[in-house]
Amino acid sequence: MAAQPVAPTLSSATPSNGTTICEGTAVSATGTAGSGGTGSATNEFRFSIDNGATWSTYTNGASIATLGGTTAVIVQSRRVDGTFGCTTTAWGTIASWPMNIKPSVPTFASTTITGCGLSSITPTIGANGNTCRFYGPNSTSTLIATGTSYTASIVGTNTYYVTTYNSTTGCESDQVAITVTITSSFTVVMTSTQHNGYEISCYGGSNGDAIATLTGGSPVTPVTYYWSNGTTNSVASLTNTITGLQSATFNVTAIDNVGCGGIGSISLDQPTELAVSLSL
Repeated sequence: MAAQPVAPTLSSATPSNGTTICEGTAVSATGTAGSGGTGSATNEFRFSIDNGATWSTYTNGASIATLGGTTAVIVQSRRVDGTFGCTTTAWGTIASWPMNIKPSVPTFASTTITGCGLSSITPTIGANGNTCRFYGPNSTSTLIATGTSYTASIVGTNTYYVTTYNSTTGCESDQVAITVTITSSFTVVMTSTQHNGYEISCYGGSNGDAIATLTGGSPVTPVTYYWSNGTTNSVASLTNTITGLQSATFNVTAIDNVGCGGIGSISLDQPTELAVSLSL
């Protein structure tokens, strides 16, 4: 008489049986050979990624994709043999992994950011997360910050990768790539045409000029120059001049095409007024 069938039990599991996982983590379980029944007895396995709500046939030892699951992943086994009146064993759980939901990806107003000197990456945290993780520059594995925003400061074009992270469960979303282009700030150098050591040739004259020149950094044209005398010039040049000036102080604010700015100031001097005395 054949022995009653005995269902397979757990031989090994990856990760270890009972380990809490994040949705999307692959798991696998390997069952023993089982025993009993006749020579035609077979083992059956099934798995569920939604805590037993639905089941699928499982190949012993295969990897299980858990994306789309809910609260637990379960693997069960049984041994089937209807010959000689032997009964089929009931399904029995050989491995299970409690599962936390994977956060949704963060969202952005734009995945392309342009800034001057510094540029802030400020995502909206995805569902099932409570903060964000920032990777880069140009690396998907180098973690550089955890928080609600990150300020990039490397001049040039670089790619950063951002995820939604749940600091309680340790679960993390897929990465979103953000391209950041930063131009370095510049300096506004002020000069003026000289007239015998003065910016105005004669006392009370109006032949002075003020010249603003952008140096350093990497200003992007066109540049708009806002002068304190009310003149505004938007030109494809790193130099701008205003003329017909009397003795005074003139300020200028220069803003380039990506928002970088600089401020300059110059005072125009004139000769002293001539005094004439007559003797009789």
